[in-house]
Amino acid sequence: MEADPPLPEHGRPAQGRFERIEFETYGDGRPVRSNTAVAEEWRALGLVLSFESYTADAPSPHVLDARGYLPENASMHALGPAPSGDLGLEVGVIHLDFPGRPRRVAFTLFGPDLIDSFLVIVWSGGERLPEATAAHSPDTRYGTDGNPDAGQATYSPGGRARFRAERVVVGAAGGIDRISLDGWGPPGYILLLDHLEIDP
Repeated sequence: MEADPPLPEHGRPAQGRFERIEFETYGDGRPVRSNTAVAEEWRALGLVLSFESYTADAPSPHVLDARGYLPENASMHALGPAPSGDLGLEVGVIHLDFPGRPRRVAFTLFGPDLIDSFLVIVWSGGERLPEATAAHSPDTRYGTDGNPDAGQATYSPGGRARFRAERVVVGAAGGIDRISLDGWGPPGYILLLDHLEIDP
């Protein structure tokens, strides 16, 4: 699925200030509650969230206790898709909307290493930008066997198949309206997000 839903109305670009969101606390400073739906909790910091899936009715992504999917040295929580009961996590698209229209956004994605390229869709001024707008590189905080010089930042979480940690940097001079993390595939796959930076 290629996510092309209507975009919310946004003002002029580069509003707000630099913000770093680690998904360990809500925008008001309260600690997050694990495995709960989120949408407007970081609006004051310039982030609004939504989720869509063909298989789930959940309209919001969740802040997850993601230790079963993250490297050992990662923090406890990450933003991810809605849970699917005892079956794990839903496959779908997480939308990050930026009311302040920053010119630069950076974040770390965690997902299955068998996926050649994690699909990140960027919108600016109501138009979809080329895929190259999102630059992917290994997140050197998470190297193979703790070695940040190993090339790919891969790891095996809790006996699962290998996962990969990528740092994604998105830049758009006209301001970023939305970033969609599209895990539909085929094959469908989960994506988790952490270490989000919003830079006007």
